[in-house]
Amino acid sequence: MVTQQPKPWGWIALAVVVALFAVAAIGYAVNQVNKTEALSNPDSIEGLQTKTFTGAQHATEPVDYGADSPPFGGEHDGVWLDCNGQVYDIAVRHENAVHGLEHGAVWITYDPDLPQDEIDQL
Repeated sequence: MVTQQPKPWGWIALAVVVALFAVAAIGYAVNQVNKTEALSNPDSIEGLQTKTFTGAQHATEPVDYGADSPPFGGEHDGVWLDCNGQVYDIAVRHENAVHGLEHGAVWITYDPDLPQDEIDQL
């Protein structure tokens, strides 16, 4: 009489788990590569504007940033704003904020003429 061995359900379950893990890992890797490619090609970001500026020297007089308001770089004051999470509820000098940008700060600003309900949403 021939007896059949029982199916190795433990090994089958392990193989399924390993296969699912491999699919998830490969999917994650592909997703990360796609994100990296998008970041390395700024032209693919909708609405992105790039500008160049000359000079990043310290200025002792007010700087005319022209139509760039808020400014993104250029000449600036020798003193930067407090850049450790400080929130200002009054206008700050652009020259000081631009110096903070030079050191890696993120400057988020808004139009003070916005209606109060829109300012409250910020």
